[in-house]
Amino acid sequence: MTRTTRVLGISALILPLGALVAAAPAAAKKKKVHGTLTITYEFNPTGTDRFFGAVSSPNPRCNRGTTVNPGFKPAFEGGGGGDDPRTTVASTKSDTAGNWQIFYEVQPNGVSDFSSYAALAPTRTLKTKHKGVKLVCKYASSEPVTLFPG
Repeated sequence: MTRTTRVLGISALILPLGALVAAAPAAAKKKKVHGTLTITYEFNPTGTDRFFGAVSSPNPRCNRGTTVNPGFKPAFEGGGGGDDPRTTVASTKSDTAGNWQIFYEVQPNGVSDFSSYAALAPTRTLKTKHKGVKLVCKYASSEPVTLFPG
């Protein structure tokens, strides 16, 4: 076997492998945007209570349509709860300006006199106009609101 034949044979094997590697999609780059979440409680003596707040982020796309989950946790002596995780009590989405609201009847929990509520929003990944770039919207949970129902 001549040297030319060996080189052509090896080239015939390597070229298709190179084409496969070049055709493999590159990992998408992620641009992370950190935002904040607020929660406020409004007592309604004649009807259902209301939780409301806002989602704010440097990128306006992250504000629109964000899922907001108000969560409950027993609070002892008006302070924060223990290491228990928050229980999601409702779910809603923010409007185009990032504002959200939900009607929820706060009831005594039987474990403690006080209740602590906070708003949580899951991380969202959005497409961008740029190929291979994704926008990742992350939110810090809101400060807890401690209530004494009744």
